[in-house]
Amino acid sequence: MDKLEVFVDHRLIEVFVNDGEKAGTKLFYHEKEGMVQAVFDVEEHVDNVEIYEMKAMKNILCFGDSNTFGYDTANDSRFPWEVRWTGILQSGKSYLLPCLESHWPLDLVVIMLGTNDLKTRFALEAHDIAAGAETLALMAKAYLKEKQEKEAKILIISPIEIGEKITENPYGIYMGGKSAVERSRQFPECYSRIAKKHGFAFMAASEYAKACSGDSMHLDAAGHMALAEAVGKKVRKLF
Repeated sequence: MDKLEVFVDHRLIEVFVNDGEKAGTKLFYHEKEGMVQAVFDVEEHVDNVEIYEMKAMKNILCFGDSNTFGYDTANDSRFPWEVRWTGILQSGKSYLLPCLESHWPLDLVVIMLGTNDLKTRFALEAHDIAAGAETLALMAKAYLKEKQEKEAKILIISPIEIGEKITENPYGIYMGGKSAVERSRQFPECYSRIAKKHGFAFMAASEYAKACSGDSMHLDAAGHMALAEAVGKKVRKLF
């Protein structure tokens, strides 16, 4: 191990070995002893330690689906942290509240959901899907209002459009084929209407990134980079 970086915030410790060759994240509350070992479950010998007081960072929670997770269609895995748009930026309803509980206090909550709701088994129109994102955003706002003094901002991002070649995808029929393409194109209007209604910030992912040619649903590495740059600019404007 040549380089070890440890970032400590309110309840979170992030450890990066050799500029991201290995990484780990762990929540903590009061005890900070042995945090590095707790993350990796190993003992490391450190010869020299330099401590820097970092400029206050904004705490941002990104809540979304597989494009936020960073699904890589090329090998059915997950893009590395440094490739995913959420990683570059940093720099379901049943899980939202536990997620908020483990990450507050927050300055901003980013919600980008809707692609999976295009599936035919849900039989949802674009405005119904946007209403689901609205519910989550309101849940987050209400929860954080009770938990912290400073009000957190909410940024709603409408998902990317489904690609035209979805009909050639073996799973395309489950997404609704051509119907999914048409409904996804209505996302920006439906999501922006909801954001305006509640005073939330809004941006359309489809203005900056497109679905990859692999499955016409997910972002490729270039798409993650483009979206990260766009979201980063938007976030800076909010603060």
